[in-house]
Amino acid sequence: FTVTDPGQQVAGRFYSEEALALRDLERFITFVSAGEEEEEAAASETVQPLWRIDHLLLLTDECGTILGFDFSLGGPSGASGPEPLEARALALLSHSMACPLGAGEPRRPKMLTVGDRTLHKSLEPLLSRLGVKLSKGPMRGWGPRPSFSFPTTRVRACHVCKRHSFEGQVTACQHCRAVLYCSERCRKLDWNRSREDIGHQFWCQRMAGYMSHAQELANLPFPFTAGNPFEALRPEGGTALPPAPSEPPTPRTFFGCWKEYYQWRGLPLETPLAVLLSYPLTTYYILTQMAPRHFPELNILNKQSLRIHVVEAGKEFGILMVFWELSVLLPHVSLELLFVGDTLPPDLDGQQFLLQRDEEQGVSVRSGLAARSKGGRRELQLGFSARPYHLLQAPKPDLVIGFNSGFALKETWLSSLPRLQALRVPAYFTECSEYSCAVDEAAVSMATGGSASPAHMNPFRSPFRQAGIDNAMPWYANAFLFHLIYKVTANHHRQTPAPPSPPLPADGHPEPARSRRKEKRQMRMGGRRRK
Repeated sequence: FTVTDPGQQVAGRFYSEEALALRDLERFITFVSAGEEEEEAAASETVQPLWRIDHLLLLTDECGTILGFDFSLGGPSGASGPEPLEARALALLSHSMACPLGAGEPRRPKMLTVGDRTLHKSLEPLLSRLGVKLSKGPMRGWGPRPSFSFPTTRVRACHVCKRHSFEGQVTACQHCRAVLYCSERCRKLDWNRSREDIGHQFWCQRMAGYMSHAQELANLPFPFTAGNPFEALRPEGGTALPPAPSEPPTPRTFFGCWKEYYQWRGLPLETPLAVLLSYPLTTYYILTQMAPRHFPELNILNKQSLRIHVVEAGKEFGILMVFWELSVLLPHVSLELLFVGDTLPPDLDGQQFLLQRDEEQGVSVRSGLAARSKGGRRELQLGFSARPYHLLQAPKPDLVIGFNSGFALKETWLSSLPRLQALRVPAYFTECSEYSCAVDEAAVSMATGGSASPAHMNPFRSPFRQAGIDNAMPWYANAFLFHLIYKVTANHHRQTPAPPSPPLPADGHPEPARSRRKEKRQMRMGGRRRK
C-alpha cells in the first residue's frame, strides 16, 4: 500500500475517525493485492513508494469483540526489516485494558492467549507487571482469513470535547445516565450552557425520563439481536416472504404489534425482516390506527384511494419493494406513493411506476401509470421527485409521512414545514428517540408557529437498537410517531387530536357527524397555496 505521510503514525489518523472499518483507511492508504504488487511498485516509483504492513496486532475478547489493534509499517517494498513486537504488543494490551475500543469499562483479562509462537514466548516475562496470566501454549486454529476485515465499531465520545473513548474513559451523567463526558470539567461546561445553547441543566430531567423507557422500547417479541435483514429478504433459491394470505385483515383485526402481523403473515419470529418492514408497517399503522383517531375524515374504511407523499425520502429508496406489503394489507385501497427528496437519484425525477401482482411472474414493475385493472387485482403506484418538498409541483396529497425526519438536521425543513402549514394536510413523522421528537417540535414552532402532538411509541419500530456516539440513549429507527398541529389562522380552526375520538363501533365504521363535513370544507379551503 501507499501512505501519504509515512512519517505520521497511521494509528493517529485512524483513531481520529468515528467509524473503525479497514476500508475507512482508503482515504490515507491505497491497498493492493499481492498479485498486483510488482506492477503497482513499478508504477508508484514516480508517484509514491509502496509500504508494507510487517505485523498486524489484533486484541479481542473471548467472544471475538475487537478491543484494540495496531500494525507496524516496514520500509518501502522489498526493504522491510524485523521489528521487536514485545513493546508494541504490551502497549496495545495496556491501552485496550484502560480504554477498550468501542467504549466500555476498563478491564483486566484473567488469561491472555497469543497466536504467534515467538511473541507468546517473549511476552511471558513481561506480563507479570500488568497482573495478567499467559496461557501455557500459543493459540491454535484461529487467525485472520483471506476474507477477514475489521467490523465497523461505533466509538463513544465525550459530548463536549468529542474525545474518543479509547483516548480516555467516558462516563454517563450521574443523574440522567444519558449524556457521556470524559471529565468533570466537560460535564460542568455542558451544565452551565444557556437554554438556547441546549445546556444540560435544562434537559437532564427530561433525558432521565427518556432513559426510563429503554426497557419498554426493547420489549419486542424477536429472539434475534443481530443479523443482516437484506440477506433474509432475498435468500438464494427463493423469496423470504411467504405467499400472502388469501384474506386481508378485517377492520376488527387491524394489527397493532409485530407479533400479530408475523402470525398472520406466517413468518417465524426469528426472521429479522422487521427492520425493513418497519417502513410499510408504520405506514399501515398510521392509516389504520392513528389517522382515523386524529383525522376522522381520512378513515381508510371510507376511502377507495389515497395519495401519500413520503417527504425527504432517501434511505427508503433502497427498500422500495417492501412497500408492496401495503397492497397486501390494504388490497381494497388504491395507494399512490410519491417519494420526494433531494437525495433521491436525479434520473428518477418525474418517473412513475406501477407495481402489479401477476399470477405467473409475481410482482411486476411497469414504467408509467397504466389504467388500473378491475376485479381486486393488487397494484401500487410509485412516483419520484428528486427535489425538496417545498419545490414540489404536484396535486395535494391526502396524507404526508416522513421517516426519521430530523427537522433540525436539514435546512430544507425550514422551507418544507411552512409548505405543509399552507397545505394543512395530515402530516405524520417518525423519529429515532423522544429527544429527537422534542427537538423537532421546537423546529416546527420556529418554522411555522405551530407545534407537534405528543410522541407516541411506534409498535412497528425497528427491533435493532442504534448506538449513540456521545450519549447512551435508546435509538431505534421509527421508534416514535407524532403529527403536526398547525398554527391557528383566521380561516382555519386548530387541528388537534384532543380529545381522541372513541373507538370504532363493532362494524368497524365511524359514526356519521355533521361536524366532519364542516372540517372537510375547511381542509379544502386550506389547500390553496400561498402566493
